[in-house]
Amino acid sequence: METDIFSDLQKTLVKQLESIEPFRLSPCVLKTSQRISEGDFVILTNDASAEAARQALDDVTKNSNLPIQSVKIEKNRILVSLDRKETFTRCIQQINSMSSDYGHCSQFSKEEICFICDRETSSDDLTNFRVNYLVEIAKNLTSAIGFDVMENDESDQKLYFTHKSNSSVDRSQYRLVLCGVVKNAETKMKETSITVPEYRRIKNKIMIEEMKDRDKLLLHVTELLTDALLKFNLLHVKINSPVLMNLNPLLEDFDGTAVFIMYNYSRLNAIIHEYEERVQKKCYPPLPSVDSVDFGLLKEEKEWIILFNFLLQFPNVVLNAGKDIKKGQFSPYILYNFLHNMSRTVSSYYRSTKILLYNRPQLLPLIVARMYLIKAVHQVFTNGLNLLGIKPAPAL
Repeated sequence: METDIFSDLQKTLVKQLESIEPFRLSPCVLKTSQRISEGDFVILTNDASAEAARQALDDVTKNSNLPIQSVKIEKNRILVSLDRKETFTRCIQQINSMSSDYGHCSQFSKEEICFICDRETSSDDLTNFRVNYLVEIAKNLTSAIGFDVMENDESDQKLYFTHKSNSSVDRSQYRLVLCGVVKNAETKMKETSITVPEYRRIKNKIMIEEMKDRDKLLLHVTELLTDALLKFNLLHVKINSPVLMNLNPLLEDFDGTAVFIMYNYSRLNAIIHEYEERVQKKCYPPLPSVDSVDFGLLKEEKEWIILFNFLLQFPNVVLNAGKDIKKGQFSPYILYNFLHNMSRTVSSYYRSTKILLYNRPQLLPLIVARMYLIKAVHQVFTNGLNLLGIKPAPAL
């Protein structure tokens, strides 16, 4: 599932341009890197002046991280290109400045909300664990988008989490959030025979055996990976959908995804750690201030894709994951998919592009720019994992 890139921006652009005659727009179409020469995204329209298009786009983007470099009219299409150097600079500087707060917003800053679990959710039952875990994520996401999360039920907005469709909770006082149960993948029945500690023990044993032949560097963090594996497995479907858990000795697909995400986060840690070690050995100078970095040196197409598809999109992903919470709905699987897709792209990037080049004067500015990009990706990874209540893997 590919990330829905710039969907919110596109809606804003359409709304803005529809107010300007003679624009009559169909939805924006984002161009992939294979046709990037056409522009970063394309708006379909009837004949219109480039100046009108530029003015409308500037009005939308003047205070954002999306500076417009050019607007070109070609038949019935508006081809929009961003100023890449300026976009890199603004976005990476913002991530560096906001750090753990990047992705947060204040859209619901004047609203209170509280979350309550079904009383039976204190056991080690896998379904009850999922209900508790979803409450934890709901608190994290709503705090991130500005809600004041109350620890009591004095708030006017009360959400009651349960896996029981016939719950007797007073629905005039609470909005019911129905969580899907955890089912055995073979029997398709609710899993009741395996507790959370037993699941962890079984999966950890399988993980150790698998890592012996595949990724020996991960052997020392199998317990951490097992926890991530359990939580990711509970997130890959909508919250009200059942989760199928597989205890087969062979790792299932979602297990591999969890390991892949954590492995790539750990690889970013390792790159940052290696740079710091080289600084200690006087092989590299310390990183200069981010304000002095020439991000125009980031010319690889994969570097732009990382920024365009993921770093810029992260705040929208967080907002989209939590914005419907007042309706009793939220979507942590959106964040799960985002981290998975970002892992795939970043993995491809650092396998094909050397980050830590030779220490030569002419190469140092590029090394510094790439290190700040890696640190920005690492920060977004960290923030995403924290929102999902998953402890990040250390450097390998």
